[in-house]
Amino acid sequence: MFQIPNTQNADSAFEGIEGNDNEMRRQSMVEFQKTIHHTEIDVYEMFERHRGNYIQVSVPIYYGSCPIDSPHPVILMDYIDNSTTKDLVGGFSEDELLKICDEIAALHVYSFETEEWKTVGKKHRDAMPQEMQESMDAMFRGMIGSLRGRNRKELTRCVELIEDHIFKRPDWIELYFMKYDNNQEGAVFNHCDLWSPQILWRNGEISGIVDWAMVRPHSLTADLHRVLSTCCSVDVKKKMEDKCLERIYETVCKLCEKRTIEPKYDMEKLKNDYIDSLVYICITTAFAVGMWSNSNVLRDGKNDEQRITELEDRLIDLVKETSKHHNWEF
Repeated sequence: MFQIPNTQNADSAFEGIEGNDNEMRRQSMVEFQKTIHHTEIDVYEMFERHRGNYIQVSVPIYYGSCPIDSPHPVILMDYIDNSTTKDLVGGFSEDELLKICDEIAALHVYSFETEEWKTVGKKHRDAMPQEMQESMDAMFRGMIGSLRGRNRKELTRCVELIEDHIFKRPDWIELYFMKYDNNQEGAVFNHCDLWSPQILWRNGEISGIVDWAMVRPHSLTADLHRVLSTCCSVDVKKKMEDKCLERIYETVCKLCEKRTIEPKYDMEKLKNDYIDSLVYICITTAFAVGMWSNSNVLRDGKNDEQRITELEDRLIDLVKETSKHHNWEF
């Protein structure tokens, strides 16, 4: 299985976004592509070194790669026969969500047993020019702000709340994205982009998790939030939130017992983390909904409006939940 670095979908989604400096964005995308490609190579190499020695998630076998400045930049992995992905809008079933929780739990236990994850990819992130962080700020503000154009009152209120409570802080990127980069206390290794296309299925079981380009140390529930906020209907999310937290903790305890190590958090800490992480996931979900609405992720030429509205409803529910727990006035 070949993976070739490509940011074309993301780049095209930014075309026409108000306040967007296209030239700066293109330069940033070049740097971003370099960073994520080399980060992903490092992650697969790390997993491969640890294969068989530690609890591990379902990661394809890694064979090799070529760097971004080579004639053919690529990552070569094992081909997983007859695997499929789930449609984002259709979402995961309750049973599938629990199986994803088992993978998240395995990644937590992997974090308990190893240290290398704490710095994997950091040298590539640190090498990014300052201009790219400024461009990231502008891209997030522009993409989330573009949701106003949908002329939905509740969606506009979501944008206003994110702007008022997050973007008014000049250090919002450091606060929410880089919080655990230099101090991993209470953090675990996170995929940080865990949604339906990254999870491969075969015969009802997870056959592989791919696209480890955005990894970093982050909160206990960042990956779970990503799945529940983007890949489930509002009704399924509400029904499964507590069940998913319970499943993660239950699986962590079982795996720790098997490995004769102690869990590094209890159920209360996991639940508190879930509430604390709501603000962070509001940012990433609002950005994703804006970007996917302008790309073929949601636009199939048949049911575009229905698909986009469904993702917007998920975002609105998320911001309402965040408002309840973080004293925002929706």
